[in-house]
Amino acid sequence: MSPMMIGPFCGIDPAPAALPRDGCRLTVGVEEEFVVVDRRTGAPVARGPRVVKAATEVLGMQIQEEFLGAQVEVCTRPTVDLGALRSELALLRKVMGEVAADEGCLLMASGTPVIPPGASSDRDPE
Repeated sequence: MSPMMIGPFCGIDPAPAALPRDGCRLTVGVEEEFVVVDRRTGAPVARGPRVVKAATEVLGMQIQEEFLGAQVEVCTRPTVDLGALRSELALLRKVMGEVAADEGCLLMASGTPVIPPGASSDRDPE
């Protein structure tokens, strides 16, 4: 999972380390990356674009493809409420898990796929 990003609710602050100005509230959002692995073999497979396409109907712009075909990323909306953030993460994970299962895959929470030497994460064995 990528580190959480924190920024002022009222707009971009030119001094990232500065405290929020009067009237501004800090917001938090999370980006989470998953490696798409085959349900039977556990090997990374390039089904990320299929998973993204299927999940876009429900999640819209909160899901996107990553650099490798075996990766996907979800993003929460910025919020000031940590309870809402947790609920949104749970929903994103639930939807992504269901969509991946429909594609014969599992999701592994990792920013980098574990790929054996000589293998490629941009091939789908099917």
